[in-house]
Amino acid sequence: IYGSENFYLDAPLSLLISLILFFGVIFIGDFFQKTLINRINSYSFIKYNIFFSPIIGTYLIVFPLYILLIFEIYPIFFIKFFSYSIFVFGIANIYLNKKIYLKLIQSFKFNQSIETQVIILLFILLFLISASPITHSDSLDYHLNGALSFLNYGHFQKEILPMHSILASVGEIPLSIGLSLGGEQFGGIIQYASLFSLIPIFFRKKNKLFLIAILACPITLFLVSSPKPQLLFCVTTLLIFIFLIENFSKLKSKDIIITYLIGLFLLSITILAKYSFILSSSLLIIYSYLILLRKKIIFTPTILGLLIFVFTTLPYFYFKYKNFDTSLIHLFLSPLPLNIYG
Repeated sequence: IYGSENFYLDAPLSLLISLILFFGVIFIGDFFQKTLINRINSYSFIKYNIFFSPIIGTYLIVFPLYILLIFEIYPIFFIKFFSYSIFVFGIANIYLNKKIYLKLIQSFKFNQSIETQVIILLFILLFLISASPITHSDSLDYHLNGALSFLNYGHFQKEILPMHSILASVGEIPLSIGLSLGGEQFGGIIQYASLFSLIPIFFRKKNKLFLIAILACPITLFLVSSPKPQLLFCVTTLLIFIFLIENFSKLKSKDIIITYLIGLFLLSITILAKYSFILSSSLLIIYSYLILLRKKIIFTPTILGLLIFVFTTLPYFYFKYKNFDTSLIHLFLSPLPLNIYG
């Protein structure tokens, strides 16, 4: 009764549900940008909200559900509640903004440059791959297993075996949202949609060939064809890196603090999603902190860093300590409970 086949709708309903949920995520991400991020005066991508909405919306959904799962506060109910809410937002988004989406589609005409035509074709092909059933062995094993355990048991894994399932974390939450309504492809489409945010970055730079190189890269093909939590977080770290290099130091004092807080939050969730992101995320956090030190802004970012740690990483540490008796030193060294022999 806990098998994945009980959480799949037949085709094409599964894909339809996944797409409506995807538009719901866009609605949430777009609303957040309009109400908060666009108030930062130096933010120069206001008219490109739609491209960044899948990433922003996903993070906003993942974080509260992560807290509810860690502390087991009616998590199964809230996963289903979030799923139905996102579904309603998706229908509302399609209905209210259908003219905008049609205009956006019509803007991609095939009488444009060869590079633009290739980019459009690559995005179409990558979508078809992301909209396919899950076939990766590791995705079917512990990524899908982790998402199903959230729906069946309402918590992260508390047992040492199977060991690889301990690695299931916040990255599997979008997959569980899709599965709760029968949308098998939702997790993969979310990973794919993160590539949209690269469009305004490289079109503004008039560097379309670099975007083509990313889209046509075999690694991108591999990651788009799976709901495993990697591509979205790879793109997020890339965007933060670009923003730190080009815009961060130019912001006003008030704006730079808000931006630092948002970036720190995103990177902290990224580390929780997949432990290997600790290297890139830590380097970006250190670099942003050094920029603030150069501007003689010390106290506020330090306090914000501690608060982000308390609200993101500390609950994860608490869960590992409570269930595996893992010490603080071991928690910093590995996502696995190294205190347990073997």
